[in-house]
Amino acid sequence: MDAGFQKHFKLNPSRFLLFLLSASCLLLLFILYSLPYAYALRNFAAIFVIAAAVFIGLRDAGLNLAKSCVAFILENENSITLIQRNGQHLTGRISAGSLVVPFLVLMNISLAGRGKRSIVLLPDNMSREAFRRLRVLLRWSR
Repeated sequence: MDAGFQKHFKLNPSRFLLFLLSASCLLLLFILYSLPYAYALRNFAAIFVIAAAVFIGLRDAGLNLAKSCVAFILENENSITLIQRNGQHLTGRISAGSLVVPFLVLMNISLAGRGKRSIVLLPDNMSREAFRRLRVLLRWSR
């Protein structure tokens, strides 16, 4: 990677991701309560959907949990270091299945000995220039 590009990226909470998550949760709840299942089963599923949406909202959109990725450092040959809110650094590799489009970056990361993690980035997670640089770096590193 070119040394002139920014390699350290700090993330901000994403209101747009929170909006998309909330809208999809409401749509799923509407569909769930439209189905002809038992009342108790629908309520159990609704609690699960709401709990998952709150967890993902706090971790990925709000960056409030200890395991939230608040920054990352791109290194050579698709290596990445995730910096979590609790200060822990996780090293991994960006997989080829990652998605880079003008309005969204979905990084699938294989962590060294710790499984996998996905990072969803939208333009409001960082400055416009930093988001553009990230997209360029990820496109050219393939």
